Amino acid sequence: MTDLDPNMPIGQAIQSESSYLKQSDVGPQGVNLKIVRFSKETMGDDNSLQTCIHFSDPNYKPMVIKPTNRDLLNYALGLTDDSPLNEFLGKAINVFADPTVTYAGKRTGGLRIRAAVVSDPVAEAVAKAQTTQQTEPNDDIPF
Repeated sequence: MTDLDPNMPIGQAIQSESSYLKQSDVGPQGVNLKIVRFSKETMGDDNSLQTCIHFSDPNYKPMVIKPTNRDLLNYALGLTDDSPLNEFLGKAINVFADPTVTYAGKRTGGLRIRAAVVSDPVAEAVAKAQTTQQTEPNDDIPF
């Protein structure tokens, strides 16, 4: 038996292990992930088959895809329900935690898909310069 640190947050102390991607794995900013394959996996008490996307990064578990995320996947990649799976392979998407997702009438949050987020080095440099200008004092003020 191992005693837990009494200062540990309860959410960290009691975690459910999952074989699939969850909100805490990606956060609200999301993570760009490259699709490498699709699978059908048995899950739940009823042993239903669910479609999963697998990613190239081994640090990220497969993501279960249901109709809403299928539609978002199509939209993010400019594809349709008639597109063969091989057209999705090798493409990058951004998977993020969306706090507005509801389940059974309750706001639970959930995973969503959008186009991969591309960093803009020029915009980042401008934002950094503006922040620097606001925080550095101006010593050239004439008296």
